[in-house]
Amino acid sequence: MGKARIKKKLKGYEKQLKKHISKFKEAKDRGAIESMNYMAREMSDYLRRMRIFKKRLLPKKSRKR
Repeated sequence: MGKARIKKKLKGYEKQLKKHISKFKEAKDRGAIESMNYMAREMSDYLRRMRIFKKRLLPKKSRKR
């Protein structure tokens, strides 16, 4: 994948993260623990993927250290 494509994917994950945060808060207000657990797991997966993509955007010398 090229850097432009990685940046595009990273922006998509950021948008999804914002949506999931609002849905998590909504589930918290309702008291739906199952929904909160699901959203938290999804958010942690998104954050993990975002960390990988951010590392790929670094120059090669920075990545190999």
